[in-house]
Formats: sequence, C-alpha cells, structure tokens
Amino acid sequence: IVAVAVRAAELRTQNITYCRPGTSATARTACASFTSTVLQQAGVPAPFQAATEGIWNNRALQQVVARSAVLDSNYFEKNKAALQVGDIIWWGDGQTKGCGKPRSTKIFNHVGFYVGNGMAVDTSSESGFVMERKAGRTWKCSTFNGAKRYGANL
Repeated sequence: IVAVAVRAAELRTQNITYCRPGTSATARTACASFTSTVLQQAGVPAPFQAATEGIWNNRALQQVVARSAVLDSNYFEKNKAALQVGDIIWWGDGQTKGCGKPRSTKIFNHVGFYVGNGMAVDTSSESGFVMERKAGRTWKCSTFNGAKRYGANL
C-alpha cells in the first residue's frame, strides 16, 4: 500500500488541478476521482469511483478507523496511531446535514491518502491543486472521519 502513497505524492508534483467529479486524474481531478485513479494505478482492484462514499464501500478495502457518527475535531488525534502510510482517509461531519443543511445520506465530503507524519495528499477545491496538508485539519464543518487500507498489513 506504500505504492499508493508514492503514486499520490508523484501526482502532487505534476501540478494536477482540481475539477468536477467524474474524471480520472489526468490534468484536473476532484478528490474521489483522484483517489480512485491512484488506487487503480497502484494495482488495487477497484472500479473507478467519482464519489467518496463509493470508495468507502469498496470491499477490497479493510476498515482501519470507523466513521464517526458525530463531528469530532479530535478524531484524528485519537486514531492516528492506527494509520499507516498509504491508508485512504475520509473527512466529513458524521451527519446527513452538512453545516446544518440537509443532503443525501453521504457522511463524507472529502477523501485522500495518509502519507505519514500527520500529513495527507489530496486534491483541494480551495487551492485548485493536488497538495500535501495536515490530515487532522478541520474546515467547513468537516474533520477526519475514518480510514481504510488495502492489503494484508492490517
């Protein structure tokens, strides 16, 4: 699974920019498309997914950190010891109401990769690029909200 993190880091250096969901990680990509493409390129048997929930539901991935039912800004700190480089991590608010607004059943609103030392690689709608940033960050009613891993190294 370290290959996953390595591929994610490689894409970060290629100035891939953010775009709408549903495209593969070529020139522009959204978080789930980026994650899905990196998983495929690292050899993980996973169909392409353009939604964070679709990646979570991949049966080839094993749960490392359960999704929280409540917004907990300390959830990353409480669970970071369980994480390994290459784990897929999600952010969200644990609710079906994003920032108090009703939405579908989606609990997650963002996905990326844990690359160690408290850092993640993901695409950013704010910056417009694939970037490395703190995995435990909280923004817009979202915080770390679960992790999964591919492979036997659980």
